[in-house]
Amino acid sequence: MIQPNNVPENQFKQKTTKYLDTLSRTSEAITKLYYYDSTNENYALSSTWDVLHETEHTVTKWLIHKYPDRVLALLSYTCAANCRFCERQGRVWANNDQEWFLQEHDIENIFRYVQDNKEIKEVVFSWWDPLLNPKALLSACQKLSTLDHIKRFRIHTKLPIVSPSSVDFELLQKLIDLPQTFYFSVHTNHPDELTSSSTEAIKKIGKMWYILLNQSVFLKWVNDNYETLKNLFNGLADIWVRPYYMYHCSEMPATKHFVMNIDDEIALMTRLRENISWIAFPQHALDMLNTTWKIIIPTNHINFNHHEMKDFNNTINSI
Repeated sequence: MIQPNNVPENQFKQKTTKYLDTLSRTSEAITKLYYYDSTNENYALSSTWDVLHETEHTVTKWLIHKYPDRVLALLSYTCAANCRFCERQGRVWANNDQEWFLQEHDIENIFRYVQDNKEIKEVVFSWWDPLLNPKALLSACQKLSTLDHIKRFRIHTKLPIVSPSSVDFELLQKLIDLPQTFYFSVHTNHPDELTSSSTEAIKKIGKMWYILLNQSVFLKWVNDNYETLKNLFNGLADIWVRPYYMYHCSEMPATKHFVMNIDDEIALMTRLRENISWIAFPQHALDMLNTTWKIIIPTNHINFNHHEMKDFNNTINSI
């Protein structure tokens, strides 16, 4: 992984891969997605940024229980590449990769919590990248697979997108042989990320019987137009990946240049819904500020107030 020295110490570090460096030579989108922008990112990090309200729902080290039937386990505090729109960048620091890996005793604590909470049906391994801590991922899945009430595992990763050659297929085979159903979600935001190398890796994972999903984020200057999104969603569906969520970008000081107007997003989703297959069409979602909930945003085929929404507790929030 490549970390340049030109980013100020108190700002979100740039981390890329040789693979991304090659793509960035011909793709402006790749540059905007992964490379430090001194003009728009000139903000000091704050470890108090927690737009997803994960801290208050952390039940043991890096195990987050926000929703009744599923938990989120963060196996590491590192990714192969740092997305410039990252919601968790206030808690990501350079050179702490090994120090912040989840250890065996932490996994045992996770197991005991899940064992004692039988309403939990699904365990999600997500950002930061779980495939970068393969030992912990295998150990956690093997332990949790012994619990009858755990029915599904979900792995969220960008590794097939940012470094396809780094995917450990032997590890994935060991996981898929466990009795639970496995979902595998990649995070792709622009068609330029769907190269021959990344699509080959993704299809190989699909052939192992993982159910493939994708999450994207609306990003100004990157994917804020109809043709780009149509090509992205159709391109994913063509390689067996079901577009799952299309998020409104969470606004923080260092990400606000990416944030689109919600009306523009809805207009794009409305046009896409009218012109592409349902299997290539994701849910438009918003992580509401000051709540813990994801809200699904309807298209313009339904009349509604675009700037006022209720969370699951019926609390009204303005967008």
